[in-house]
Formats: sequence, C-alpha cells, structure tokens
Amino acid sequence: MPKEKKPGWKYFFSEYLNEEFAIHEASGWVYFQTAHGIVKYSPAEIELLDKHGLKIDHASHKVKTLIGGDIVKIEQIQKPPPPVVKQGELEIW
Repeated sequence: MPKEKKPGWKYFFSEYLNEEFAIHEASGWVYFQTAHGIVKYSPAEIELLDKHGLKIDHASHKVKTLIGGDIVKIEQIQKPPPPVVKQGELEIW
C-alpha cells in the first residue's frame, strides 16, 4: 500500500496476518498488502466469508491470487466415511 494515506480510506494493521490493510469507506472494498502484492476483497466476498464463519487469512489470499477472481460460493465438502470392514473380510498374511 502506498505510504501516503489517501482520502476516503481507513488504514489498519492486522496482527493476526501481520499485514497492512485498507478499507474504502464509500464502497466497502478491502485491500490487503501481502508479500505477493495487493489482494482485494469486495463487500460481497467479506459477507460470504462471514456467513460461513470464515476469516480472511493467508489461505484465502492464496486462493484469490491463484484464481485471479472473486469468491462467489463456498461449499463445505465432507469426506465419505471409511468403509466398514466386517469380521472375516480382512485377510491377514
């Protein structure tokens, strides 16, 4: 982020992420200064993450950087349960 503070922005530092970020007061966009550049989150993305109980973290930065787009949907994927092995079906050497 630029050293000079621009009007219409509020500037913060996240100790959790160890990164600077800024919030545009009129639009609600959030810009993070990361080790790999600036990562931007729209108000809709912030709301979606919040709705799912998720926080902005380094993983979300990485996803945004890799896809180069917006987070529009979050799905919880459950792993299938392990197969049930019945007695007598397991072969021992």
